[in-house]
Amino acid sequence: MSRYLASLGGAKYFAEARGVLEEAIARDPRNSSLKGDLIRVEGEIIGVDAAVTEARALAVGDPENNIYDLVSAELYEKAGRTPDAITVLEKAAAARPSDEGLTIALARLYNRSGNFLKAESVLAPRLKADPQNIAIGTAMARQYLTTGRAQDAKKLFAELLARQPNDVGVLLGLAEIATTERNWAEATDYVNRARAAKPTDPAPGIVLVNLALLRQDPKNAVATATQIAEQFPTNTDVLDAKGRAQTASGDTEGAIATYKRIYELSPNSIPAMADYVALLNGVKEFSKAQTVLQDALARDPKNDTVKADLIRVESEIGGMRAGLAKARALAGIRRTLRSVPPWPCSISSKRNTTAALPNTRASLPNARVTQRR
Repeated sequence: MSRYLASLGGAKYFAEARGVLEEAIARDPRNSSLKGDLIRVEGEIIGVDAAVTEARALAVGDPENNIYDLVSAELYEKAGRTPDAITVLEKAAAARPSDEGLTIALARLYNRSGNFLKAESVLAPRLKADPQNIAIGTAMARQYLTTGRAQDAKKLFAELLARQPNDVGVLLGLAEIATTERNWAEATDYVNRARAAKPTDPAPGIVLVNLALLRQDPKNAVATATQIAEQFPTNTDVLDAKGRAQTASGDTEGAIATYKRIYELSPNSIPAMADYVALLNGVKEFSKAQTVLQDALARDPKNDTVKADLIRVESEIGGMRAGLAKARALAGIRRTLRSVPPWPCSISSKRNTTAALPNTRASLPNARVTQRR
């Protein structure tokens, strides 16, 4: 259902998505994830403030559930209202000081707003009060990494690992530190232990692909990526790792097929579309790129970025006159052709030789592998 909801959201069919979620919640009233998605959809339909008000109303009947505060803060932050997001989480964390989810969410929000001292001040007392808490300890170790205290992070991760030898987040945290130290054998060992500890989690496999790419070993990167793609054939983050490995190995045809599959799985995702179009343009498959862009524009007629890339592709196919004609036809575009940067600056060309470099975000141990939407 998550993919169906993502498709509805990408196509801006929010009312339909709301109906699907309401029916699902009626069948499973304790499902917090569904409730969170419903609040997000309400934010698109009735606006952030009204959605937050609705979340508070739902929280009255479910006071121990932190989903309402977490999603309310998420909506505020997404709307550029970070102070409001901080206020929501500060109040919620103060009201429920034992809720580790709220504590960690607040610390991360402080980090994203650049207030590292406050982030640490939130985590430190919780860790002191409950030094056995793996989630808080992992968050604190990651905080040390954020502020450049790698040795403190390494020490804390090691202490956590002694208490919980199979914790994936801790193992990947130590793998990340070993990677920065260029201790490839140790990093690989930690990642393999994480894979063995939780074979249903794609994150360790993605990190292993990243390690191979960092070591400039595209052959092993492709082998590992192919293996995890067979295990997780519809996970777009896994497929992205495979595509990056194929690009690094020089298998452009394979990479195009992989990114085509990602685009098929996430047809409403602009990043997925951009990656696929970039590869098509790289091999001068402009007609195929044109079709992809036209389909994207049909779903989102107001997307100026897609319009600009379509103009560039038209220019490649039919010359400058064709590009100018397309620009005139797309009357809704809000910039003149002169203000559009030359072809190499378009989103379609963002994938170049650096595409083979590892996705460092994928190696963050405490971040869920979330698929493109």
